[in-house]
Amino acid sequence: MGDQVSGHNLKEAHKAQWILFFLVTVITVAFILLAVRTPMTADTAGYEFAARQITAGNGLAFDDPNNALVGKFFSPFAFQIKHLDDFRLYLGFPPGFPLLLALPGIITGSIETIHYVVPMLAAIGLLLTFFLSNRLVENQWVALLGTIILAFMPIYWRFGTEAWSEVPAMVFVLLGYIFYLRARNVDGTDQTKVGYAILAGIALIYSLFVRYANITFLLSIGMAELITGPKELLKPSKKWIFYGVLFVGLLGVLAFNHFYYGGVRLTSYSPENGWYNFPPFSIQYAFGASPINGFSLIEAGKSLWENFSPLLLFIPVGWWAFPRSFRLIVSLTVVSSIGLYAIYAFAPTGINSRFLIPIFPFLAILAAQGVYVLLLKFHDYRLQRAIILILFLGLAWHLYPEITSLRLQKANLETAVSNVRATMASTEENAVIMTYAWVDHITYYGNRSVLNYRRIPQYDSVQDKYRFDLFEPCLVYVVDTLLLSGTPVYFHEDQSPTLYNAKDILEKYYLLTPDTQIPMFLRVTNDELIIARESASICKP
Repeated sequence: MGDQVSGHNLKEAHKAQWILFFLVTVITVAFILLAVRTPMTADTAGYEFAARQITAGNGLAFDDPNNALVGKFFSPFAFQIKHLDDFRLYLGFPPGFPLLLALPGIITGSIETIHYVVPMLAAIGLLLTFFLSNRLVENQWVALLGTIILAFMPIYWRFGTEAWSEVPAMVFVLLGYIFYLRARNVDGTDQTKVGYAILAGIALIYSLFVRYANITFLLSIGMAELITGPKELLKPSKKWIFYGVLFVGLLGVLAFNHFYYGGVRLTSYSPENGWYNFPPFSIQYAFGASPINGFSLIEAGKSLWENFSPLLLFIPVGWWAFPRSFRLIVSLTVVSSIGLYAIYAFAPTGINSRFLIPIFPFLAILAAQGVYVLLLKFHDYRLQRAIILILFLGLAWHLYPEITSLRLQKANLETAVSNVRATMASTEENAVIMTYAWVDHITYYGNRSVLNYRRIPQYDSVQDKYRFDLFEPCLVYVVDTLLLSGTPVYFHEDQSPTLYNAKDILEKYYLLTPDTQIPMFLRVTNDELIIARESASICKP
């Protein structure tokens, strides 16, 4: 009898695994077909450019000769880190994700592989979700259902087909959790557990170099270790090995910050490195208006509902039915991550809803466990299958508009890139374009130098504020110097009024002539100019 039960369980496990294999294969193909090859946003374009630089052996730097001529204001938005005695500007994001993007190109010699790294990692993320779920609940069908739920999340398709860092961050978090759970398993030799503990620490630390916000996952494991009895988690010998790896890794993060950002406590989100003139985190953002897109905690809830919809109602049921030994760590994982973005200046909604992606596998597993508990209430297998079919159709119906949108977006982005290239072809090769809305577009696709004048106001650490009062004289110095060097300068009137009222300032000192071939672009000239009217020192607070 025992052999029959064992054989039946093995057969059911094989069924679930075959369905998983088919699902992941189909989604991998779909993601590759939908992969964006012409990113236009600051983050995605910056990541891909950095990966191209790494592949070419140029590191994380962006080099524009005008930075040496007049000041470090010529770069796309993703490159704002300044190093002393180096006129190049460096990527503001941690290096983990660009390295991942560059790795296949380094191996194969094909730069185009950059576009397909995230789609492949998204497919790997589905497999890891299955393995993590199976380790948490030891039920292959729950694991499969959790994987399907994640696979049908609109947000997963939106950010799994372009060079965003959240899906790669999720993959390394899942690896870290899987290895961690393997290390604390009662089965296996001590040597094997040590290996898993080391791998868990490495994966979690690398996830920090993809997204610093992943520190919440390390804290969640640490809090679970402190709260839960030691017999249920890692044994002391394995615990110190695991935390030793984490400690060394965190020292590595601090060392990187020191040498790259200019201080152990500095990041690209520090005012010294060009952050906005408001704090990145504040308790007031949770229920009060955050600077970008509103009330952060409320918007986080809305984003979860937009993706999970009624499945959110099954998460409490799934949590209640979860094995007791895993309730705490999963709860801390979800709550700490949502809590971080509940007080973040950029509310997790719209394009910023991607911040929540690393916890989606955990929520999907909880929802799957809740659905499974419901199915057990119905003893008729035909009714169970009907419920699963309805769930599947509902997920597909919910996902279809996103797939349609992605197909249109891919075509629209390619058209936009063609327009930028055609527009810039009407300008001189050495022209400098002043723009705010098109900084990245012109830099990456127009092959022209861009004066990113949003970067001109510099942070004064003594006064603890940005010197917007120096914007006008510094802008005049920069444009004067460019014109005196024989560099053609254009101003793009991309909004009205323009950022910092830049157009009004230019009209006080220069002649702005509309270009008949490129609408909204104005030629900046001053035929009477013989010397720069300001000194370079005016650009430094």
